[in-house]
Amino acid sequence: MLIGHQPKEFLLAVEALTVSFDGFKAVNDLSFYVEENEIRVIIGPNGAGKTTVLDLICGKTKATSGSIQFRGQELTKMKENEIVQTGVGRKFQTPSIFEDLTVFENLEISYPRGRTVFGSLAFKRDAVVIDRVEEVAEMIFLKDRLDASAAELSHGQKQWLEIGMLLMQNPRLHAGMSGPVGGFFTSLLGQMSGANEFSVFLDATQKKAILKGVFENYYAAQREKVVFDTNRLWCSKMAALSDMFPDARVIACVRETAWIVDSIESLIQRNAFEMSKIFSFDSGGTVYSRAEGVSSGNGMVGFALNALKEAYFGAHSKNLMLLRYETLTRSPAAAMQAVYDFVGEPLFQHDFNNVVFDADEFDARLGTPGLHRVGRQVKHETRETILPPDIFRRYEDDNFWNNAALNKHRVRVV
Repeated sequence: MLIGHQPKEFLLAVEALTVSFDGFKAVNDLSFYVEENEIRVIIGPNGAGKTTVLDLICGKTKATSGSIQFRGQELTKMKENEIVQTGVGRKFQTPSIFEDLTVFENLEISYPRGRTVFGSLAFKRDAVVIDRVEEVAEMIFLKDRLDASAAELSHGQKQWLEIGMLLMQNPRLHAGMSGPVGGFFTSLLGQMSGANEFSVFLDATQKKAILKGVFENYYAAQREKVVFDTNRLWCSKMAALSDMFPDARVIACVRETAWIVDSIESLIQRNAFEMSKIFSFDSGGTVYSRAEGVSSGNGMVGFALNALKEAYFGAHSKNLMLLRYETLTRSPAAAMQAVYDFVGEPLFQHDFNNVVFDADEFDARLGTPGLHRVGRQVKHETRETILPPDIFRRYEDDNFWNNAALNKHRVRVV
């Protein structure tokens, strides 16, 4: 699910900012505002507090009083690393660049894909990286110096190079494998129902505000990013989502049900000495009981399928898009173009030959190693099913999205 962001009047708002060191006020009741694409300059003699103001904004120094808001988020209560995640970057007076590397290499090592342990080991200089480096180099007026050693640059050019290293990052999107927000949402709904005697003190407006607050507070550090919250629950909560977040979008990835059940069974058989939480760590059972379990109304496949039907045929389907597994694996570029179009964001050039993601610790706790591991190359693979024929045929009529005649609300199916 995509959570839409709310526009803010100012990019940066500093109000009544004060910091005191043992009674000495280094910054006293300072207020100023910066709008999008605006440049502001803080000037003053040595000791006037210019650097302290920057330390306050970046979280290195904590304010005694006052407020610092970046895109509507209060920074004074955040740690330094949380402030960085909001999109605040700092450029120091002395350039922090790698002088033994070329301009190209300095920009390249700042590319987000190579900043994790596994990302650095698997990193490859491909067309996507080269295009991004050249794009940023043109912004900082160094496109004709890409092959030059950073040590050869003038002081001003080194300053621009460090700015370019910040620009190489792509903090606009925030996405995760899964998260607790859906669980919080349903638990709170239950607690605010008639099952709780104190529910009489809550009206619909208060309930909406409390539930909306779960999203806003959990994702406070990403408030100005485009946030993807992954949970099969959301298709069953389209009415509530449309009310709380009218601009939200729900993207449902769909695949023929029989092949989903086949993939789960394949994973179970590959981990023959592990008992999976998917089946309550039951050491018995057969392919038949497992297929029935996951495809039942409360099963991980059956619930998701029923929730999708509710969204697809319901009154709030205008905010829904279905993305076929076959499209994603056979035409990944076209699939991602459709996603960016649907959420209203500019296209980012992904590298479909170097996709790195796993959740080994999480999967191990589930007793299902490899559940969320993604193959490096996005491609379509054909194979034989391991399901008995009668089980495979059982799901033939479940793939309703392939029948255009049933799409009465004209839901976008990619």
